[in-house]
Amino acid sequence: MASDRDENEKFEDDVRQLARAIFSDADSVSREKIDGRERDCIVRNGDDVYLIEATTSRRQDKVENDAAKIVLLRETILKESPNALVRGIIVTREEPTAEQSEYLRKKKSFVKIESLAKFSARIINGREYLRLRDDYRFGSVADPSSGHPTLSFEEYIDVSYRLLGTENSVSIGDLSEAALKSTCRAILFGEFGVGKSMALREAYRRLSKAYRTNGTTRVPIFLNLRDHAGQTPVEALRRHADNIGYERPTDLVRAWRAGHVCLLLDGFDEIGNPGWGQSYRQLRAYRFRAVELVRKFIAESPRDTSILISGRENFFDSLDEMGSALDPNDSCKRIQVSEFDDKAIAKLLHRVGFTSDVPAWLPARPLLISYFAFRVGGGDAVVAERLATPERGWDLFIDQVCRREAEQYPMIEPQVVRAFLERLATRARRSPDGLGSFDPAEIAQVFQSVAGFSPDDVSQSLLLRVLALRTLDPRTGARSFIDVEFAGALMAGDALRFLINPYDQELQEEFRNSGPSPLITSSMVAERSADAGLNSAHFKAALIEARKSDLPMASRDVLLANLTLNYAPPFDLSYEGVDFGNLHIKSDYGNMSYLQFSNCLFQKLTLDDDVDTLSIPIFLYCLLINIESSKSEPDIRKIFSGSDIGHIYSFGLTTDRLLQMGVPQSIRVLMTILKKIFVQSGSGRMRSALERGLGQEGRSFVEPVVRILVQHDMISRVRLRGSDIFMPSRKASSRVHAILANPVGHDPILKACREL
Repeated sequence: MASDRDENEKFEDDVRQLARAIFSDADSVSREKIDGRERDCIVRNGDDVYLIEATTSRRQDKVENDAAKIVLLRETILKESPNALVRGIIVTREEPTAEQSEYLRKKKSFVKIESLAKFSARIINGREYLRLRDDYRFGSVADPSSGHPTLSFEEYIDVSYRLLGTENSVSIGDLSEAALKSTCRAILFGEFGVGKSMALREAYRRLSKAYRTNGTTRVPIFLNLRDHAGQTPVEALRRHADNIGYERPTDLVRAWRAGHVCLLLDGFDEIGNPGWGQSYRQLRAYRFRAVELVRKFIAESPRDTSILISGRENFFDSLDEMGSALDPNDSCKRIQVSEFDDKAIAKLLHRVGFTSDVPAWLPARPLLISYFAFRVGGGDAVVAERLATPERGWDLFIDQVCRREAEQYPMIEPQVVRAFLERLATRARRSPDGLGSFDPAEIAQVFQSVAGFSPDDVSQSLLLRVLALRTLDPRTGARSFIDVEFAGALMAGDALRFLINPYDQELQEEFRNSGPSPLITSSMVAERSADAGLNSAHFKAALIEARKSDLPMASRDVLLANLTLNYAPPFDLSYEGVDFGNLHIKSDYGNMSYLQFSNCLFQKLTLDDDVDTLSIPIFLYCLLINIESSKSEPDIRKIFSGSDIGHIYSFGLTTDRLLQMGVPQSIRVLMTILKKIFVQSGSGRMRSALERGLGQEGRSFVEPVVRILVQHDMISRVRLRGSDIFMPSRKASSRVHAILANPVGHDPILKACREL
C-alpha cells in the first residue's frame, strides 16, 4: 500500500538523519544505488564503511533479505578496497523479534540488528534522559495538595487556546501532533496561574510517549529557563543534563545540533540577567538581554526543530516587544493561554471527586481552582474554612501566589512580595479607576520602601513579571493592576497596618490624596483584625488619628471594618466633600445614625430591604449616582430627600408587593433569603442575618427553606468560628434572578417551599 511505502520511506529518512549525527565526522552519509539496488544508508569514512538497512517489518524474511543485500555489497566493496573495514547494521523501528535476532546469531553474521532506540542511543540515550527528566520539576507545576514540585501527568485538563491573529483555536494535542509530523514553533503566553507550565508539560508527555513507542526519533527536552540565566544554548543543555543527573551532557548538545530533539522552553519571564536601570529604555534593553537564550535557541536550532516556548505576557510591555525580543524573524505562532471556562472547571472538579460548587468569588484560574479542588476536595477542613468567604479566600490566594513567586527567587521572602504588592495597591487608590499607573521607577521605589533595599537583578526580574500587574502603556513601560477586586484585597494590607499603628508618618502619607477602595478591602480588614486580636479600642484610636490628620480614606476603611464587626460607634462621625465610593447599608450594622455625610459622592449605595430607615446615616447635599434596593422608588427618594439621586435599581419585589400577590409565608422567606445571600451580600450570610426582620412565623421557615436550597445546590453551608455561614453557588445566579422575578412560577424550589 502507498501508505506503507510512505511510512517505510519516512523511517529510512529518520535513520539516515540519525546516522549523519552519529557519524558526524564521516566523509559521506548517504543513500546510494549500487548494482541496480537501492541501499538505505552507506557511511564512508576512509577505510571504515557502515552498511545500514532500515525496516519497519517484523517478519524474519525481511531481515534475511536485508542481510543478504549487505553481505553481497560487502563483497563488492572488498574487491575494490581489500583493506576496508566493513560493518553491517539492520535498524528496526521496534525491538527486533526473537526470530530476527536468532537468525543472524545462527548465521554468525557480521551483520548486527538493533532497534531504533538502541541505534539512536549512539548519539543520545533518549530513554535514559526521559526517565531522569520525568523526576525533575517542570517549571512552576506543583501538586496543589502538598506544594511538592511533582504532579501526576494525568492531572492535565485539555483546553483550547487562541491562535493570535486568527479566529482559530488550538490545543496542546494539536501542537504536539504538529511537532511529531513536521515542525511546530509556538510561543504560549498568558497571565499568572492560567496553566502555561502545565500545558508545556503536557506537550512533553505526549512527545515522550511517542518517542518511547518509536513514534519519533526526536527526544523532547524540557528546560526550566530560570535555571539558565546568562547561559548560551550549549551551556544550558550541559547544565540541564547535570541538573537531572544525565551523565553525558555532550549527548544533548549533539542531539540538538543534529535536529533530533523537540525543545520545550518554559518561563521566558523568569530568566534573570545582570544589569538593569530604572529608565524605560534600560528596562526594554534588560528584557531583551534577559531572553537572549530563547532568541539563540530559535536562531541556532536546525530549521526543522520543533520549539514550544511559554511565559507571562506582562513581562513585556506589548506583544510587539515580545515578538521582537523572542522571535525577531517571526518564525513562531503566538498562542494565548486564557483562564478556565466552566467546562474545564467542571472537568477538574470531577477528576478529584469534588461534588460541591466552588465559591462564587473564586477567580477562574487553574492555579487557584486546582488548589481549591485538591485541598478542599481532599477533606482539608482548615483550607475549606479559609476559602469559605471572599475575605479568607482572597487572603489565602494572596498568600499562595506570593509564596509561589518567592520560591523562584530565594533572596526574596513571601512576606516581602506581599508587602510590596499591598503598598503598590495603596498607591493605586490615587487613580480614578483604582488600578493605578506605575512607571518602572515608582515600582522600584515602592519595592525599596517595603523591602529596605534597592531591587537587584533577581528582584527586578520579579518586578517585571509580578503576578497582579499588566502592561498599561507599552511606550513608557507603565503597569497597572489587572483586576479591581484583586487590588482591593491587597489594599487591605496597608489599611490593617494603619489600624495597628495609625501614627506611622510614612503610612499616613501613603493614604493622603487616595480614593475609596472596593468593599472587599474593609471586610478583609475586619476579618484580619479579628484574627490579630485587635479590639474596639484600636478602631477608636485609628478613627481619632485619621480625623486629626485629615485622612478620610483611612477613616473610611476603619469605619466600614468597624461596622462589619458590629463594634459600638466610638463617637459621631462626619465626612465632608469626600468621594466615598460604595456603601452597603445592612441591618447587620445596627443603628448608623451617628454618621453624617455632607456634599459627598457615592458611586453606589445599596440599601437592604430590612433596614430601619430611622437608623440609616444622615445624607446632606450628597450625590448618589446609583442606589440599589428592593424598596420602592418613592420611598427611596423620600429617605434621601436631601441629596441628588442618579439611578435607582430594584433587585426584587418588596414584601408589601409579595403580600398583595398572595404569596405564602414560606415563599416570602425564600425570597428574603435569596436576596440576602445572592443580591445583598456576595460574602455569605450568617444564620442570624437570615432570620433578621422576620417574625416568629417567618423564622420557623428559615431552616427548611435553607435545607431545600442546599439540596438543590443553590447554597452551601460552611461552619466558621462556631457559626453557620451560607454561601452562594457559583452557577445559581441566573436561576435565582428568575425566581426573584416570578415567585409564582414553576421552579422545583418554589414548589418545594410551597409544600412546607
